[in-house]
Parts: sequence; structure tokens; C-alpha cells
Amino acid sequence: MCKKIKTNETRLERIQEIASNQIGSVRSVSLKLKGVLWTCTLKMQPGEHFEQIAVSDEDSSEAVKGLKNRLKKIIKRYNQV
Repeated sequence: MCKKIKTNETRLERIQEIASNQIGSVRSVSLKLKGVLWTCTLKMQPGEHFEQIAVSDEDSSEAVKGLKNRLKKIIKRYNQV
């Protein structure tokens, strides 16, 4: 069996897909190197107001994974209410 290698690009696409399906309007999902930390941000507009989620880490893939985990927690919290 061949194991699929996940890249940051595919992870970011998956985050955008999850956010657009659950929340609505997604403006951007980005990964930037700021100094020695990688910052992964998700900008969305669920209603009239604008929200941004950001996660920083020394490793780019860990920053992307952290953003996905934080997004899943937020979606779970909103679905419970």
C-alpha cells in the first residue's frame, strides 16, 4: 500500500474546504514566514463581521495542523450551541 504524502498546500486546501462548508465565506488561507516562526492564518466572514484565526509555530506543517485543529474545535463548539 502506498501512503499519500500530505503537503502544506493540500492541508491548506482541506482547511479552506472545511471552513467554507461549515462557516460560509472564506477570504483566504495563508502560510507566511515571519522571522523564525511560521504563521498560518484563516480569514473568513461568517456574517456581517470579519474573523481571523492565526497559529504560529517553528515548523510550517505544525502551524497548518494547529490551524486545522483550532478550526475543528470552533466548529464543534458552534454546533453544540
